[in-house]
Amino acid sequence: QVLVIYVQTVILKLASPYWQNGEFMAYYLLSHMARWPSAAILDHEGLLAITTWIALAVELAIPILLFIRKTRWIGFLIGFLLHAGIMIVSRDLGLFFAAMMMGYLCFLRREDVERMTRWFARKRAQA
Repeated sequence: QVLVIYVQTVILKLASPYWQNGEFMAYYLLSHMARWPSAAILDHEGLLAITTWIALAVELAIPILLFIRKTRWIGFLIGFLLHAGIMIVSRDLGLFFAAMMMGYLCFLRREDVERMTRWFARKRAQA
């Protein structure tokens, strides 16, 4: 399901001229969906274009990284960062962030949870 969500998202975005030419982030951050819409962002057109294309590449990479055991944590991290970033710059998308993170949980195995538990226990003991 996670794979389908991301692949479909990338396919739809690739058909959009705003994603192709890198203008999507500028338009989004000027829209009513942005938490802090401001014309000041237009001073950063190049950075916004790069951000648009990076978001597209990340959405394509996440399902691949999640399916490969050795890269799963990288997939978790960049997926978390992508969706946290979306939540931060957007109005009312906190639930979207939570819903997407729930999909990532199905990639965890028992040994992953045990390794995480041991890591947190070590950090707590060090503190």
